[in-house]
Amino acid sequence: MANTFTGLKLQGEIGKFGGVELSDVCAYVRLASGKVLSGTESGRMLLWDGNLIEFEISRKGGGPCHEGNIEVLFLENGEVMSAGHDGFVRTWDIGLIETAEVNEDEPVFELEPLSEARVGEDTPAMIMNMEPALGMDVPAVDVDGNELPRKTTVWFVQDGTGALWRYDSQERTHDLIMQFHAGAVAGVVTSPVDHAAVTAGADGTVRLWDYEAKRPLFREGFSAGATRIVWTPREVDPDHRSVAVGFADGTVRVLARCLDAFKLLAAFKPHTTPVRHLCYSPSGHQLVTASDDGVLFFFETDAAYTPIGYVSLKPLVQAQGAGGMPLDKAAAVTALTWAQDSQRLLAGTACGAILEVTAPEGEPDTSLSYELDLAVASCAVAREAFYRTQEEYLRPPPEPEEVAPAAAPAGEEGEDPGVLPDDLPEEDKARKEEVQLLPAAVKLLSYRADGSGFDVVFGGDQYSSVRFQCGDLEDPDPLGCSHKYPSHVTASAVSRSGELDLRGHADGTVHVRRAGEGLNLPWRGTLHDGVHGEITGVAASFDDGFVISSAKDGNVYVYRVRDIPDKAPAPPPPPAPELARAEDTPAPEGVVDIKDKGTYSIEEAKLKTDQDTREAAALRRKEEMRREMAAIRAQFEALRAENSAKAATDRLGEAELELDRGLREAAARTRDKLLAEAEAELAFDSEKAEKRLAKLKAAYLDRIAVEHIELRLFEAPDLRPPAVRSFRTAHLPDWLETAIAEVHEVIAQEISRASLEGGDDGGAEGDGDGQGADRDGGTGGGGGGGDHGASPARGGAIAVAGEAPEPPVVRSSKNEKVSKNDELKARKAARAREWDAFRQRKPDDKYEDPQDVVAIARAERSMGDYPLKTDPDYVVPEAQRVNAHKKRRQMVLLDESIHAIKTGYNERLLALRDLKRRIVSQARADDARLEQIAAELGEGHESQLPAMAPEEEPETRDRVTAAEVDAYERAVAERERKGKGASGFGGGGGAAAAKKEGAADAAAGDAAAAGR
Repeated sequence: MANTFTGLKLQGEIGKFGGVELSDVCAYVRLASGKVLSGTESGRMLLWDGNLIEFEISRKGGGPCHEGNIEVLFLENGEVMSAGHDGFVRTWDIGLIETAEVNEDEPVFELEPLSEARVGEDTPAMIMNMEPALGMDVPAVDVDGNELPRKTTVWFVQDGTGALWRYDSQERTHDLIMQFHAGAVAGVVTSPVDHAAVTAGADGTVRLWDYEAKRPLFREGFSAGATRIVWTPREVDPDHRSVAVGFADGTVRVLARCLDAFKLLAAFKPHTTPVRHLCYSPSGHQLVTASDDGVLFFFETDAAYTPIGYVSLKPLVQAQGAGGMPLDKAAAVTALTWAQDSQRLLAGTACGAILEVTAPEGEPDTSLSYELDLAVASCAVAREAFYRTQEEYLRPPPEPEEVAPAAAPAGEEGEDPGVLPDDLPEEDKARKEEVQLLPAAVKLLSYRADGSGFDVVFGGDQYSSVRFQCGDLEDPDPLGCSHKYPSHVTASAVSRSGELDLRGHADGTVHVRRAGEGLNLPWRGTLHDGVHGEITGVAASFDDGFVISSAKDGNVYVYRVRDIPDKAPAPPPPPAPELARAEDTPAPEGVVDIKDKGTYSIEEAKLKTDQDTREAAALRRKEEMRREMAAIRAQFEALRAENSAKAATDRLGEAELELDRGLREAAARTRDKLLAEAEAELAFDSEKAEKRLAKLKAAYLDRIAVEHIELRLFEAPDLRPPAVRSFRTAHLPDWLETAIAEVHEVIAQEISRASLEGGDDGGAEGDGDGQGADRDGGTGGGGGGGDHGASPARGGAIAVAGEAPEPPVVRSSKNEKVSKNDELKARKAARAREWDAFRQRKPDDKYEDPQDVVAIARAERSMGDYPLKTDPDYVVPEAQRVNAHKKRRQMVLLDESIHAIKTGYNERLLALRDLKRRIVSQARADDARLEQIAAELGEGHESQLPAMAPEEEPETRDRVTAAEVDAYERAVAERERKGKGASGFGGGGGAAAAKKEGAADAAAGDAAAAGR
């Protein structure tokens, strides 16, 4: 196992898919080279080398090997056989796969199958597994005639849609062996007249079986999965040939068994959640259905299954306490049973509540709703009382008293006599009572035959599947326990003879006892899956010779019961009815199946119908009022016209036509009063709608600075786009604006700090220069007289930094003429003094210029080291390192820049839109003037005005005209007319739930009509 593909996964070496889409592997085969070929959910095959994918296998053109998951891979005689959800069985050349060479950039190997065949008839099978048939192999040889291992040609194919096929790989043929349920089986019931059983499954099929002949007879499929099935009692169906089936969409169907098919007798929808229980009263006069919604719905068992009404257990469960569970889940009905008098019934819920409901009598008033006001009583026994009774029942009995042996010497091991529960210290008893009890669903409920109370079995791990005996509902403690089941009871039944008590359990076992024998267990069946095989239904044959069980593992088992001692023979069955073909069997008039899962339930349909009736009545009253007002208005206009045609002396004035001024005022007051009442009735809905709109605006519009605007050209040339669009830009969030301000503040501080550091450096340089000037001044002062060391302006003289050169000074007087020789000597003497001063300023060899010192310090501080980045010892300088703070600052500045660019673009676009608005407005004004001029000239005028499109002004979406309101109301009315739901008794309908808010709309319509 360790060398297989699954073994590697078990050892933790999970396959690395890399660039290949991650997938579950349902099938694999190990090749002779040690590589592994596996399938995928996408239908492609993968070749693995170790835990790495070598390449992917697809068909020519890149198509998958199978459409859907590959479930089967077999290696046989150099060929790989694959099969999957598409129903095809294909064979592939393994030699081509092992020797394939692919491009590393695109590791895909394209390969066509050697052969293929499809399993299935009208629709392909969903192949889940294939197993070779034993003894059906044939000899095989290779191309050279060498003998190969025998080749399997016949395979059994498991179909995920509920079938078993026989497939011949050599002939490429397939035969249907049998069909069965695909998925869990919801229940099983047996015929009271012959060896026939009916099963209902989660796949939506209801199937009839001849379990003695071991063959299926026929089946019927429906749109939703089945959840419950019961055989109709004799009081309802004297022919014993009909069953009632509940489905996951809340629908109940009554089907009649015919010779070749089922016939639909009734279809109604009392619930919107899965139907969990169907119980006929012992008298056969009523049927009650229960669902996950915590509703019990009562029906008369006539041909039409007339609804009586329903009672909801949610308020009572909420009052009693749901034990921390959500109310919707806590109120789900998990057990239901009638009393023998058919006057009351017990209901158990998922949170452990036990309620007794009084059955409805007479004809309750259901004109407004099917909800009934029935008496409902709660069981007074608390969880702690049940748990305490269980502990006492499970406590081991005390050992018989014996002569105590001599005490063992100290230090030697002696036998511990044990401590009985009664001998426990008080603190241990308190600790034992501190167990926190969790809600546990009621699994089994039944009234006792003697009328002394009822029995109950809970689920959950804390109650150990003990059967509790309880008295009246008001008793605070149970009477005791009868016996303990090995695991939770999930299904129960009593044979029609009353001799056998059947129980199905969560561990897949079936127990059969003689009725009333308690712990004696003469028969036990253990064929179902112990983990996934929770029993969903158990039934005995009419002669008590067979027991049939169904479970969530999808299996139905038939057991022949022979080992029950002293079992009384079953009474003879009633005569079997004569069965006709389905097409020859009459059905009740008007029965239509409910095929749409969105069909209204019975209560929803009634509420919707009442709402539609009220709205229609209000519309009729409004129309009548409008017609009456139109007639009065027409009569008044006729009188006004007749008055206008009279002579001026005989004509009445407008004021005189108004007979009673108070009448108008009274009508106005009445109108205002009705409008105020309508506004008061609709105030809650109006404010609710306004707040919803405000929340939507706050969530989606208030944070938008500029919406998506599409500004169109008046006339778009072919070479230009017809419109320009804005950037949909949101306001900067508060946190981002704060971050931007903080970043700019930090940048300003850094700039200020850098400028201060730069000023310090300049001051140092200036100090150096000043120091040089001082030295120069000292040296110059050492020269004679008031002469300054002057730099010669020409003749190769050297200028001293920081000093302005002075022209040579020649001393002369008016009365004395200086000769050229004296002038030349003076110049030479001045140059000599300059050179002497310059040499005196020459620093010694150890002198360092302050400017150089400052520049070197600055370089050492800012330039740093510049080794190659490829150097293994290279370390990024601190100033160049990127940390979270610097990167966040970059991101903040980038967000600011992007927002600024978008905002600038949007501002220009909005300015362009304002310009277009002004152009449109001016064009309309000019067109109005042109139309006026054309009218004066008696000529026609054709307007071709530009207009602003809705996409250009999205902010005007809230401006609604009266015409738009009328169009919307007409559209809503038309949609509701087309989407009206069925009545819940068959036929399609709308998918929306019935609502009561329509009454307010009807009232508003009445008020408006009366006001007019």
